[in-house]
Amino acid sequence: MRVEIDLQNKSGKIRPGMYGKVVVVLHTSSDPMTIPVSCLVGQTKNNRSRVFVLRNGNRVVLVPVELGENNGSRVGVRGGLTLQDQVVCNPNRHLQDGVTVEVDPRVAAQH
Repeated sequence: MRVEIDLQNKSGKIRPGMYGKVVVVLHTSSDPMTIPVSCLVGQTKNNRSRVFVLRNGNRVVLVPVELGENNGSRVGVRGGLTLQDQVVCNPNRHLQDGVTVEVDPRVAAQH
C-alpha cells in the first residue's frame, strides 16, 4: 500500500529523491515462526505449501508445511518445521528433493 507522510527535516539529512521503507505492525502474529514468502515452493493450497530444508548434513529435503498469516513478505509456519531447520530461500527451479548441496557460510550467516 502506498502512503505519503510529512516529516520534519530540520537537519536536511533527507534529500530530494531519497526514499525509505517502513513496516507498520498492526498486530503480532500468533504463529510460532515466520519465513520469507520467497522460500515457498509451488502453489499454496488450503494453507499448505512446501519448502526445501537442509537436513542430514547438506541434503535438501522438500518438506510440507502448514502456513499461518501472510503479510506479503513473510508467512507464518504452524507446522512442518523446527526452529533448528535451515530453510532454503529463493530456491531455483532446478533444485530437487534429496540432492546434496554445498552451503556458502557467508550466505548462511546472513539469515
